Amino acid sequence: GTGRHSFWSQLAGSNEFREAEVDTLDNILRELGVKGVDFIKMNIQGAEIEVLKGMEETLGNNVKLAIKVDHIVNTKTTEQIIAPKLKDMGFNTRIRGGTLYGRKRSFRNRFLPYI
Repeated sequence: GTGRHSFWSQLAGSNEFREAEVDTLDNILRELGVKGVDFIKMNIQGAEIEVLKGMEETLGNNVKLAIKVDHIVNTKTTEQIIAPKLKDMGFNTRIRGGTLYGRKRSFRNRFLPYI
C-alpha cells in the first residue's frame, strides 16, 4: 500500500513538521516498469523496517541486500527486528560493521560468499 511519512529537523532545532507522500518500493518499481533488481542498499535511519514491508515482491526474487541495522527502534536495534524476518523469508544473513548482508538461500548459492 501507500502511506505518509513525516520528519523533522533535530539538527536545525526546528519543531516544524513536513509531510511527504510515500509509496512502496514494489509499487514504484512496477510503475517504472523495472523487471528485476539485483542489489538493494539501505541506510534510512530506522525506516528500513517499513521499507521492507513494502518490498515483499522484490524480496521474493534473488536480490542481494546491504542494510544498515544499528538504529534503535522501540528499544531494539533494527538488526534484532530485521534479521529474523529475513531469515524467515529464506535469506542467509551476516552482520558486519553494523550492516546486514543478505542473500536468498538456494541450492546454487548456499556455498558461495554472501555478497
